[in-house]
Amino acid sequence: ISEMMKTLSKIEELMQDIELTYASKEKAGLIGPTFYPESHFFYYMQCHFNTTESLLTLQYSTLFQKLCAKYDPTISANDNKIFQKALKLITSYKVLSNSQLKGEYLDQIKIRAIGAQTFSFDSEIHKGLFFPFFMFTVSIIEKESEKISKKNTKLLEVNFIKEIVTLIYKGTMSKHYPFSSITRVLAGFQENELIVDFNAQKPIKLSVHYSDQRDFLIEILRSGSAVGVVHAKKDKVNDPHNINFKRSTAGEGDEIRIGSSQIEIVMDDHILPSKLIRQDVVYKKCETLGESKRFLAMGTTTLILSKDKEITKIVNIIPIKLGQILISTSVEAKNVSIKNSFRSYDLRFENHDIMLNWLLDYKKVVNGINEYQRKQSNELLYYLVNKGKQHLKVQRLKQLDEEEEKLALKIAKIKKEKSKIRESMKEGKDEASGTPLPYD
Repeated sequence: ISEMMKTLSKIEELMQDIELTYASKEKAGLIGPTFYPESHFFYYMQCHFNTTESLLTLQYSTLFQKLCAKYDPTISANDNKIFQKALKLITSYKVLSNSQLKGEYLDQIKIRAIGAQTFSFDSEIHKGLFFPFFMFTVSIIEKESEKISKKNTKLLEVNFIKEIVTLIYKGTMSKHYPFSSITRVLAGFQENELIVDFNAQKPIKLSVHYSDQRDFLIEILRSGSAVGVVHAKKDKVNDPHNINFKRSTAGEGDEIRIGSSQIEIVMDDHILPSKLIRQDVVYKKCETLGESKRFLAMGTTTLILSKDKEITKIVNIIPIKLGQILISTSVEAKNVSIKNSFRSYDLRFENHDIMLNWLLDYKKVVNGINEYQRKQSNELLYYLVNKGKQHLKVQRLKQLDEEEEKLALKIAKIKKEKSKIRESMKEGKDEASGTPLPYD
């Protein structure tokens, strides 16, 4: 009983110290939403993005009791590692147990993931893992003769946490499709086209605005469908029309198969996407209002145009790739024109200095992407050369094996002939007298 009382007093003392420290840091703005970007809340709680609230509470209780058992109140808070761990644990629990704060935190991770998403399937394979959020600019084609225009342009978001595909129009209007409802994903006849077939619905024909992303999006949707089927099976949902029930699926872990490669989905915040490089207020030409306010975020591979500062109402995704995007400026008017194969965006910055700084950062991003692609192409070339050398070595080994087999047969034949000669020598007789000859 005395030991239990000591443990309880230590817990109460630790809780009081932490609550006081937490309150002071929260008041100073060191904890909370402003502290999100590098917080690793899920990692400190040792849980995944989709961990339920009950499991989260149980995990928190278990981890906190372990820390209390090691707590020494005589050591100062700044030097006490157990105290710092407990502070991170309580902060993480307070954020993740609050649905609004948890949603805001996941939104920050999603925005960073979209800003850093790779341009093609090959680049994602090269990384060997991906974050559970993707967003693509697409157009819905309802008639064969219909052309791509601003009116039918939408954003297609793939979310592996909620396991849904969302079609977003003008940043607010959206339609959701669960992963388990995807029955087929096929490439269309045109270079940019793909067809997505949902259960009991008319197939949707989409045109991806950036041709290199078509095959990438197909593989992402197919893998999402596979994950949805696994979870549907666990929930005892059966649909014989869904062909994905017949194909090999991912299993129950965090790894799924995309194409012919095994890629890991990052389902906690131990590894975080790259930070957004900058975010600026810009003004876009508008037919009705003259100008409308937008927020332009620059990621490591993508430009994001949003209606709000929090970047939750995204209206455009512009991948940064050499040959796919052209930037032109008007220094006097503080304007930047962003052109791609589909459309152009004329944006005005608040002042001349901000525009120049934006251009400098954009140049750094382009140089970084080019350097990454150069390294990737060099690695691919190195891989192909080594693969060629390896192929020659394999062929040589096969040749040596064949020669070794021929020699083995020849040696066996020689041994057989020698044994016959020895046998005949043992049974040899003198031709004149007919008496046996000695073996020696």
